[in-house]
Order: sequence, then C-alpha cells, then structure tokens
Amino acid sequence: MSGSLTYEYFLDIIPTVYSNALLVDTKAYQFTAHTHQFPTHQGNVPAVFFRYQLSPITVRFLKRKKSLAHFLTYVCAIVGGVFTVAGLLNSLLQSTVVAFQKNVLNKKS
Repeated sequence: MSGSLTYEYFLDIIPTVYSNALLVDTKAYQFTAHTHQFPTHQGNVPAVFFRYQLSPITVRFLKRKKSLAHFLTYVCAIVGGVFTVAGLLNSLLQSTVVAFQKNVLNKKS
C-alpha cells in the first residue's frame, strides 16, 4: 500500500444574519474549507476525515440608509479639507517665492 494518502477536510461554519433597511432578517451560513493530505504510514489504511467546526459567534450584516445630515457632514468635511490643503499649498508657494525674490535681490546688490 505504498503511495496511499490520507485526506483531511476542514470546514468552519459561521452563522450569519443579513438585515435590510426594513429590518427583515435573512439567516444564512458562511463557511471556509481547506484540505490537507499526507502519506499513510506503514501498516495503516488510507482514510478520509471530515472535521467540522461550528462557530459560537453569529455575524450580523445590517444595511441602513445614511441620513441627509450624515451626507452633508461628509460634504462639509471634504470641502473643508480641500480648502485647508489649498491654503497650506498657497502659503508654502508664497513663502518660497518671497524667499527666492529676496535671494535674487541680494545677489544683484
């Protein structure tokens, strides 16, 4: 029986609940699977093992609509960030130009 293999299959099962905006629940399961194979030892019979692991924790996905206030907050944050970066770039460019002009005027004198 040389060349025989033993197979192990591992399944992790996770209970999952999907809730939509109307709070209607849909129950499902997510799972991951992987396998492992190894040679059978001398004198042992090839085998197949299935190992199940049920998760004690339920994953919940909740779909909600964002409010208008949330949207406006995001827009204000983006606009404020753009103005802040533009102000920083303007001040950096202005100080660079002033330093360059002073350097050029000092070389002429």
